[in-house]
Amino acid sequence: MDLKSLNFTQGAPSTTWTVTHGFVGKPEVDVMVTVDGKVQKIYPKTIIHSADGVLTISFSEPVTGSVRLVGVIAGVRSHSTMSYFEPDNV
Repeated sequence: MDLKSLNFTQGAPSTTWTVTHGFVGKPEVDVMVTVDGKVQKIYPKTIIHSADGVLTISFSEPVTGSVRLVGVIAGVRSHSTMSYFEPDNV
């Protein structure tokens, strides 16, 4: 199995973020939000793996930011020169 990553950005403030992904099972989730102009890693109110390939993140107040997911992609075979997702700057 080969681990892959995916970045999701929530540009408009919202109390609920819905992230669609192609991972098998439940990927690892890191949530970063912007507070007073600074990006901070936080633990949201909830992270619910609501369906295959979908997770819902909720917050107490509307926020913007990003999510990084790491997991195994369904149906993707690994090759030493293959990159499923572009590297990120998170």
